[in-house]
Amino acid sequence: IDFVEKPSVPPEIPGRPGFSFVSMGNYIFEREMLEESVLSDNEKKDSSHDFGRDIIPSLYKSHKVMAYDFSTNVLPGGDRPYWKDVGSIKAYWEAQMDLLKHPSELSLYNQQWPIRTVSYSDPPGFTYPAADHSCSVDGCLRAEASRVLGAYVRKSVLSRNCVIKPGAVVEESIIGQNVEIGENCRLRRVIVDAHNIIPPGTSIGFDPVEDAQKYHLDLASGIVVLGMPKIQLRKKLIIPGSYEQLFRSPDETGF
Repeated sequence: IDFVEKPSVPPEIPGRPGFSFVSMGNYIFEREMLEESVLSDNEKKDSSHDFGRDIIPSLYKSHKVMAYDFSTNVLPGGDRPYWKDVGSIKAYWEAQMDLLKHPSELSLYNQQWPIRTVSYSDPPGFTYPAADHSCSVDGCLRAEASRVLGAYVRKSVLSRNCVIKPGAVVEESIIGQNVEIGENCRLRRVIVDAHNIIPPGTSIGFDPVEDAQKYHLDLASGIVVLGMPKIQLRKKLIIPGSYEQLFRSPDETGF
């Protein structure tokens, strides 16, 4: 058994020319064995401390190691198996865009094979013309409480509680939760992480030089990324006579 990191010419499976074994990076361990393996590998000075490269090849000689052939996977309802390595910004963006295809490579609507995810008690998404601007949403996925108000949104993924204001144009983008996109903004091929507020009239994704100066520009794909802003956490409120006040340390009370 051997491990080769992303070779340009992968070794073929014996007897199956044109096919290679590729690790999907998903591992299931018994906890005790995992702890023992990681601690043991940590003591090896010549190890790169990688699951695929070091730990699994060292285990198969002394433990029962099994692999699942994903190519034989059969899903109820007729859907095809789907897997994508999202180890880059481009791959992550492409995986989101895959969900917008019809038919999609990964169906979210197969009732015989539901994809379990977190559920919130937010209101439904809302679309409405506003401020003399018509409203258009084309080929998008929208989460709870996402609001498109007099804006044009095409081929994008909208997370919960985001709002896109009148006159804005958003195309081929991923919008995180609690994001506010101001009036008359233009976004194309942009990933906006949660809690960002984009001022009115901002253009992102049209001028690579300007984008690289203000944001993170992925040179391999041209996709612009706005990371999550730093959030000022509220100071803990100490109520007079409460447990927190009575049992604070001397440093906290000032005595």
